[in-house]
Amino acid sequence: YRPYPTQRLLERVQLPLAGSDDEILARYKVQAFGHTHNEEFRVVNSVTSANFTQFTSKPISNIFIGPSLVTWGQVNPAFAVIDVDVEYMVPVDIHTYAANQTYSNANVKDGRMNWSHQYSFLSEYDLADFSPSSLYSFAQNLYTNGTLASLYRWNMARRAFPRPDPATSVNDLYLKCQAESNAWTWQQCQGSDPAATKTFDPRCLSSFTAFLADPC
Repeated sequence: YRPYPTQRLLERVQLPLAGSDDEILARYKVQAFGHTHNEEFRVVNSVTSANFTQFTSKPISNIFIGPSLVTWGQVNPAFAVIDVDVEYMVPVDIHTYAANQTYSNANVKDGRMNWSHQYSFLSEYDLADFSPSSLYSFAQNLYTNGTLASLYRWNMARRAFPRPDPATSVNDLYLKCQAESNAWTWQQCQGSDPAATKTFDPRCLSSFTAFLADPC
């Protein structure tokens, strides 16, 4: 994940606010990033204002943040293979392949990692499909279902740590807001109002995501 310079990025990915949600879906069927070293997803909701400060609860796109080969944060190395519908060019499932770094260091003598298929996204989380509405419901369930939240957090690091206790994973507002929001609405979901203290000044931007998260 390396953002374009601000102006170039805005020209490439600025949401067509004057258009319909169907136009948005046609342009931004899926977004894929790295950088966090965790395996995560985000749901993008429909924008209702030109300054990106008001959103509906209508999911229109997904963001998939893939796992890393680097073990920063003491996660297990992994990579993802995305199944894509060739006609509509949308993802239909994601398969994660991971290696146990500790086991490999202790037991593998030829330098080869012990890669194995860890899970597929749909079957692991019992989802009907990979649509924005399906992932939005999944994000809602992360808050109320401690077992689901525990599994999701465990998989974020490719099971490098013991699985969190489901009893202490329920009602995790941070996790729910992180999944169902983009950078701006994440603050609103947490209970703050970024629009009350922030104004948009293009000179302050270093990236499009910085604008969404914390415009100066």
